[in-house]
Amino acid sequence: MQLRFPPYVLALCACVCMSAQAQTAPALAPGQQLNAQQLQAMGPLQSVSIGGQKYRVLPAQKAGGDGRASYLVDASGKVGRTFHEVLIVGLPTAQVRQQLGASLSQAQAVKYYEHTQTTLLRYATLEQAAAAQAQISAALPGATVHLPVRFSQPQLH
Repeated sequence: MQLRFPPYVLALCACVCMSAQAQTAPALAPGQQLNAQQLQAMGPLQSVSIGGQKYRVLPAQKAGGDGRASYLVDASGKVGRTFHEVLIVGLPTAQVRQQLGASLSQAQAVKYYEHTQTTLLRYATLEQAAAAQAQISAALPGATVHLPVRFSQPQLH
């Protein structure tokens, strides 16, 4: 017994297959270098300032992000990733709690590491984290305040 399909069914199957392949384009990875044409193909990108440096924010669907991280591109076209975390280092955690007070409640999660004088704040979005980093830097001049952006993948040796 031979199966026969009308030509429009075959064409529809081909379109579905091509669409599925287009949606599974490889995700961008930290450390990847993008050229000007690749960046231009993404259209206009939002920018964000972190620690005085400007980055362009890659759309989540282009970067393969899951919402827990944001993918950025630096001025040279290198892809980086941040998990919306702000690190406060160099002040006792009790002092951070006292000086920042209610502004700590804006974070999704707060962890204190007294033995290393480190406070870790996690935010829902990159915009919230960048704004908090700038605000906390101004409020705590004696502390080192970072919003880490990683430009490489961890390697197992």
